[in-house]
Amino acid sequence: HELGSPLTTVAVVVKELQRDYQHLPELSEGLRIISDQSRICKEALSRLTASADHAQLAGGRRLSLEKFLVEIVDKCQLMRPDIKVHYTIEGKRPAPEIFQELALSQSIINLLNNAADASPRHVKMKSRWNEQELQIRISDKGKGIPPEVAGMIGKAFFTTKAPGTGSGLGLLLTDTIISRLGGSVKWFNLPEGGACAEVVLPLSSIV
Repeated sequence: HELGSPLTTVAVVVKELQRDYQHLPELSEGLRIISDQSRICKEALSRLTASADHAQLAGGRRLSLEKFLVEIVDKCQLMRPDIKVHYTIEGKRPAPEIFQELALSQSIINLLNNAADASPRHVKMKSRWNEQELQIRISDKGKGIPPEVAGMIGKAFFTTKAPGTGSGLGLLLTDTIISRLGGSVKWFNLPEGGACAEVVLPLSSIV
């Protein structure tokens, strides 16, 4: 509901504006873009909700946290053979057993894809856990985050990518899903260059 209801409202308002201002080509084009982007958002949310409902009805899948993290990296590299993810996993063994949260898995893949867009051969994922929380840091060796836009990452329809190459939807969904699980995502620049996304999630939300 946090995103579904506002997106429905946006769609209704945009449709009315398109009807009222169809005589203004430049404005009509902008409204068309907004309409398309909101539709993409709703479709993505529907897919994530359907996946989560299916997993719950099927009883879900439980696996070790370590295996969950390794599977995410493997899936990302299968989807994008051009990238190389260097990863480390730290934590007390045996790793805790968790419920396979499909939406969380996709959220982390979104962050890996974002880092890969900045530096395909230099993506790092460092994961560690203790008894209370899981921390994941995903970093790249790209140009970093411009200071003037640092607070806008993860917000609706914001992206630093070139027009036509990204809508910011992936990071918006990532931020929304991790917040729903009681966690947080922070983006910042690294002293040695490049950017980093840090996910902190309470283990109680996925065990």
